[in-house]
Amino acid sequence: LDKRAVRVLIVMTATFCLWIVAMPLLGYVLVTLLATYAFCKALALEGWRKPLAVSGGTARFVYLLFGHWLYIDLPRGMLFE
Repeated sequence: LDKRAVRVLIVMTATFCLWIVAMPLLGYVLVTLLATYAFCKALALEGWRKPLAVSGGTARFVYLLFGHWLYIDLPRGMLFE
């Protein structure tokens, strides 16, 4: 693996670990938004608008899918209860 691939692997692994740790505090949707943004930046998606659109769309889709269509409660986080 080259240096860039190792860096991407480390950033994505750290982001996933932080996603798991932060979920009880911040809630599933917000942490998913932040983690998806970090994944997009780690994978070199240009600018800030595209990663924000992808992460916002992903968070919205997950919220609609689980919260409204499947009626599965997602963790809201301690800050939002």
